[in-house]
Amino acid sequence: SSRGRSMRTPLVATLCTLAAAKNETYAVLAYGRGGGAALGALVLGSVLKRVDPGRSRTALVYGVSDDARAALRAGGWAVAEAASFKTHRIDGDAANDLGKATAWPGRKLDLWRLPYDKVLYLDADTMLVDHAGTLPKSLAGLWALPLKKGEIGALSNGAGCFNGGMLLLRPAASTFGAYEAALAQNALKKTCEGHDQPLLNHVFDGAWTDLHKKWQLMKVTQSCDRLEHATPDAVHFFAASAPWRGGCRACLAENKACSHRHGLRDAACAQASLLEAQRRWWREVDALPAAARRFVDGLLEDPPTRADGSPRRLC
Repeated sequence: SSRGRSMRTPLVATLCTLAAAKNETYAVLAYGRGGGAALGALVLGSVLKRVDPGRSRTALVYGVSDDARAALRAGGWAVAEAASFKTHRIDGDAANDLGKATAWPGRKLDLWRLPYDKVLYLDADTMLVDHAGTLPKSLAGLWALPLKKGEIGALSNGAGCFNGGMLLLRPAASTFGAYEAALAQNALKKTCEGHDQPLLNHVFDGAWTDLHKKWQLMKVTQSCDRLEHATPDAVHFFAASAPWRGGCRACLAENKACSHRHGLRDAACAQASLLEAQRRWWREVDALPAAARRFVDGLLEDPPTRADGSPRRLC
């Protein structure tokens, strides 16, 4: 009907043909003009194309450059606008980790408007790792996992909280509405840490499924006791350890991990794990298709400098 067409959002219009062909999609979120999220998504998409080629991949974007959009499309991502950023007047040019876009608790709202039966969201700074062909089985186990009444699965952070960096979810208008209402009321589960995790944990309190039995994650942090798994399904970098940070590749050429935090560089166990994770990431970059790789050099961050303009070492 004409009324139905008028209510269709640009996001739904962009993706409806893909939804008809496949009812599940991987999803990432990229915002700001720094390019780091697009680079992370390119590597993530490269691995997914290899281990799960039949499932679609959707990049929700806001405020990213035309080059980043072109790179994502060349890397096999369907690109759609994350309309909620504009609706809520969030600065889409925020490119660093303390920017308004990163800190906004509602930045994942549009995941619940995707026209799919099921979505597996991954932060763009997550790298999937295929140990001897085990990753396809791990991913299949995730997709097949039954979800509780909240229709969302996540990895536990402890203390009754889950991490928002990986979400298995069923999009629904009712969930989108509950999320947006909680955002308007600033309703938070204050025992949970993070930018959007207090809000997400409030919305799904007691109604989420723990994915730990199906998924092994290594989060690269300063604390060696968090490096739990020798063969993780995924590595989740934090901002200071992201491999695309300027100057990182020069460090790897010297067989050293790079980080903007001295505490991580000084811990021997974390150093070894981070070095291997960053090496894997760059091997994936080097294996990108030529059509996507042409954009990579322009998206990479410049090496950091000191106040006097001299290069600053990260390793």
